[in-house]
Amino acid sequence: MHVRTTVSGSTYQEENDELMSLSLDLLDKKREAARLRNWSYQQDVTNNYNNKVRTRTFQRGDWVMRRVGDNTKDKAAGKIALGWKRPYEIVKGRGAGAYKLQDNYGKIQPNCWNAMYLKAYHF
Repeated sequence: MHVRTTVSGSTYQEENDELMSLSLDLLDKKREAARLRNWSYQQDVTNNYNNKVRTRTFQRGDWVMRRVGDNTKDKAAGKIALGWKRPYEIVKGRGAGAYKLQDNYGKIQPNCWNAMYLKAYHF
């Protein structure tokens, strides 16, 4: 659909071209400002998360409980299944939060366990 107007085409076109170029310049500035706001927000989220994270470290001889994984939980117990398994003693640290465990009967566990799956046990 074409509508006739009384405005002359040449002045309208020149003004429109100027406004479009100005709009493109402002668009780049707005895009850069949005990118900086997003980067600043991501830094804030990262800092807040890192401030709340506490690493767990254990020493040789400490007693810990081991988290029971979903694949080793007693299916018959349902929701009341135990979430932590008996006390273990830390035999040695393997670095990067990995620990070798020994149960209270003296049997050393074949695998190392990460500190994420251990919690301190107090007698």
